Amino acid sequence: MDANIVDIGAGCGRWSHWMRDYNFRNRRFTGTYVGVDVDGEAVDWCRRNYDGERFRFHQSGDASVSYDQAGWGNSYRIPEADAAFDLVFSNSLLTHLLQTEAENYLQESYRLLKPHGTMMHTIFNIEHPPATLGTRHTFSHPRGDAMIESETQPEAAVAYHSHFLLSLCRRIGFSACEIIYMPSGAQHQPVLLCRK
Repeated sequence: MDANIVDIGAGCGRWSHWMRDYNFRNRRFTGTYVGVDVDGEAVDWCRRNYDGERFRFHQSGDASVSYDQAGWGNSYRIPEADAAFDLVFSNSLLTHLLQTEAENYLQESYRLLKPHGTMMHTIFNIEHPPATLGTRHTFSHPRGDAMIESETQPEAAVAYHSHFLLSLCRRIGFSACEIIYMPSGAQHQPVLLCRK
């Protein structure tokens, strides 16, 4: 349990508390956890409530209709060293990112990973749509290589085609890329899984 992990879209620590409190047969998490989020209030809370030696939190400078951060850019670089992490993951981050931002975070994932490290991001995928397609989600508006739910709130729900995501990840440099999905009607989002 000494892995170094980056969680993009960490919120108020929904995954980091499992790392902090992990204790299985007296084995504890002894690695490094880095959480990144656009919500400054959540990041500040995490910084106050986690051990700063093993847990670091950064506020992303990305902006959107939902997170208006005037003056911030859309090519955020996570302030961590290249090739220092075993796992970079997110839970429903790419479901709220348009193409430019999605490409940036996939490139950042690659940059941060050690050789043979793993990237794992849950996604909305056109070929394997969520159970909510047709009720809550339609993804009927094209925006670049993305399909969005709302033209007024474009980052509210964003889906991508498998070919686009897999081609992009291979172009970035990932050696093994796949999309893992549950059977039709399942409530779980597909996972974009790649190895450096």
